[in-house]
Amino acid sequence: MFLNPTFSLAGRHFENGNGYGQSQDWSPKHGKRHQGGRAEAFVANDTYVAACGGCHWAYVPQLLPRASWETILAQSEDHFGNALALSPQDKSVLSGYLSANAADATSLKLGRKIMRSLNGVAPLQIRAIPYILHKHQGISPAVFSRNSINSLANCIACHPGAASARFDDDSVVIPAQ
Repeated sequence: MFLNPTFSLAGRHFENGNGYGQSQDWSPKHGKRHQGGRAEAFVANDTYVAACGGCHWAYVPQLLPRASWETILAQSEDHFGNALALSPQDKSVLSGYLSANAADATSLKLGRKIMRSLNGVAPLQIRAIPYILHKHQGISPAVFSRNSINSLANCIACHPGAASARFDDDSVVIPAQ
């Protein structure tokens, strides 16, 4: 089941469609500590958010390598059982954005860790990434089955900064329900 989130980058508030919203209150200084003192700018794309965020959370491109995004766009007529209605122009914009910000194209530490864990594999799902699985291995399956979380792929349920590629362990908020 895909969640239908709504979010506003300007308002810095995210809603995952099940009544669980989370304000983002991380500090830019905090991010610098985790990136060797340099702040890494996250680049959002309105076309991507509109095209992908209508059915599920628009995953930050840094979570998958370029080859994964290319395959997802190439198979848009069967996107996990659904056809994506993308104009050629939107597909071109998405391709450029995803390629430029993929795990193997970004300088974010998250992208580097994900790429090291893949060993050349290009998964099509976030929950198939060894690094992500490793980071969540101590969490009970019962937690992921909570209505407010629903699955490992619903990053924004527990990571308030997920929409801006901020997945710091110390900012995790696991909903009780």
